[in-house]
Amino acid sequence: MVRMNDSGGNFADERAEMVSESVTNASAELRKRRSTRIVQAVPLVVTGVDALGRPFVERTSSLIINCHGCRYQSKHYVLKNMWVTMEIPHPETGQPPRIVRGRVAWIQRPRTVRQLFQVALELEVSGNVWGIGFPPEDWTAFPELNRMRRRIWTKPSFRQRLGLTI
Repeated sequence: MVRMNDSGGNFADERAEMVSESVTNASAELRKRRSTRIVQAVPLVVTGVDALGRPFVERTSSLIINCHGCRYQSKHYVLKNMWVTMEIPHPETGQPPRIVRGRVAWIQRPRTVRQLFQVALELEVSGNVWGIGFPPEDWTAFPELNRMRRRIWTKPSFRQRLGLTI
């Protein structure tokens, strides 16, 4: 028995068209991405100012990364287009962490009181800041930050002047 819709077409044909259309939309969405996403937890120390203007420092980790940014969970509500700084451990032992800036591209409020904010960041300078050993082909190498900027930021006195301590 073939079920017919109001216009005389059958439901099976419509369902096949809907599935085909959703697959086409999904692949078009993937082509829009600038670089491949990886589900990877990378430890982060995020420093910034929340929506109320209060400075914060938070230890968290990434949920998804690519060479243009990441998504992470946060206790802090930040506004879209705000800038935060991330400290990412260097993959080589004994090396200083990488310090990068990112712009809040998207934020999702928690759905329950037990959940955290979901924050998506776009990196100021794209590249493999995450230290992924064998990154996807569409990732670019991360240009190392100049030593002066790294030395200034990692000095405790610089952080203390900003009132940002971990």
